[in-house]
Amino acid sequence: GEELFEKWMLDNGYSCKKLGFDEKTNNIDGFWHMHPLLRNLPDYILYDKKENRLVYFQVKGTCNIKIDDIINWNLFETLFCNDKAVLRIAFCYDDATYFYTLNEIRKELTDSTIKEWHDGKQYITIKTKSVT
Repeated sequence: GEELFEKWMLDNGYSCKKLGFDEKTNNIDGFWHMHPLLRNLPDYILYDKKENRLVYFQVKGTCNIKIDDIINWNLFETLFCNDKAVLRIAFCYDDATYFYTLNEIRKELTDSTIKEWHDGKQYITIKTKSVT
């Protein structure tokens, strides 16, 4: 998902910076002991000059979202977002990239079936929208 996100940003003339942890190039011993909010920092940040605001991006390569992630995104948004700093969830696939606000993700919870992976983590599957 992150490679597709970076390509989409570059192709559309945006310059963003890596923000969150990268387990492949910057592994931290004992990472799992960190508070979940720190482990789930947004993946990227962008300064939107037109809107004069920061945009935090969580990048997903699948339409399956862990319930714990939604809870952590909500906490992050409550603590660190305002009218000049917003959170967006980017769903990146080979054929398209979709952006959601957390309010849009919350609406997807209505009538959704909560599923469970083999490790007990609960998740929902959202229907991605068209790029607008």
